[in-house]
Amino acid sequence: MKKCLLLAGWFLLAFCFVGCETEFDPNDDYKEQMMVYCILDKNADTTFARIERCFLGTGNALTYAKNKDSIYYKPEDLEVKLYAYTLDDTLNAKKTYNLTYTLRGKDEGSFAGGETPIYYCVTKNQLQEYPFYKLEITNTQTGLVAKASTHMVTEFEITSTDLRFQNAETSNNLTAFKDIHWSGYNNTSSREVNRAKSFQLNLKFFYGKNGTTEIDSIDMTMMSRLVTGATQSDNYTRITVNDVIQKLKEGLTQKGQTSIKLPNMQNFVICVYGCNKDMADYMSTNNASENSLNYKPMYSNIVNGYGLFASKNTETKVINQNQISNNFWTELGKIINIVQ
Repeated sequence: MKKCLLLAGWFLLAFCFVGCETEFDPNDDYKEQMMVYCILDKNADTTFARIERCFLGTGNALTYAKNKDSIYYKPEDLEVKLYAYTLDDTLNAKKTYNLTYTLRGKDEGSFAGGETPIYYCVTKNQLQEYPFYKLEITNTQTGLVAKASTHMVTEFEITSTDLRFQNAETSNNLTAFKDIHWSGYNNTSSREVNRAKSFQLNLKFFYGKNGTTEIDSIDMTMMSRLVTGATQSDNYTRITVNDVIQKLKEGLTQKGQTSIKLPNMQNFVICVYGCNKDMADYMSTNNASENSLNYKPMYSNIVNGYGLFASKNTETKVINQNQISNNFWTELGKIINIVQ
């Protein structure tokens, strides 16, 4: 593990530069470094890895960042492999996955967009088999090997089965609350290294666009928090009707909706994301708002590179219309027309 004093992560390729306008001596020695970002999710059908390279040159760094040849490897340049291990034997791989080069669309921004390289392999229903993984990337042209290891997050369970908001000491619908619970690790079946260290609660709301049966959805982040005691048997967070209504109002406005139709069945999906220590450390370090230093440290666990190789687990619970209290629907009807 290392905390880089330079910008890291595949989307922060400017770590070779002191500033965007800094001039460089083209005769300086160049040391190849890879930028790697790969998150394993045991519930995902496919595992993706974004791999880019550091670049060095004279002039404006952002000019190089817009040039695909400066930041992306060619298809024949890299061999990307994922190895699975047991915790009792982290030297002899039990399974090997070969990640394949392909192109996917990326939005334009500070760095080159359009059709950009990404590496993938199909891992549906496979990542839960083993608790420890290593990622190894070999540049076949230069011999550089970038690598990292991480532990998988074991399963947890969302134990809340409805969104029935309870009124507190007032009859005000907006203050009505619901505690969303998910089980922790109150047994010895999961080892400490495989337990989630940070959780995020999301709600996904489904509706018919513009009062029709064409289904769309709004994804709302309700909270994120670090779990200091990984052996907690129960985790929960409290949300209010107002929390949900305000996020729905923002999302519906952004999508230009003035009326919606409710689906016959599911209206919400509760999503809880749990990530391992590598990803929790990455987020807490890189997103730190308070820093007494003149620079912002950046977390990385990539050997011969910068970025993150980590894991997360996603658990979901479908909530139907009859599992949601009337006080929520009353408030939703005040911000948008609901077509029956």
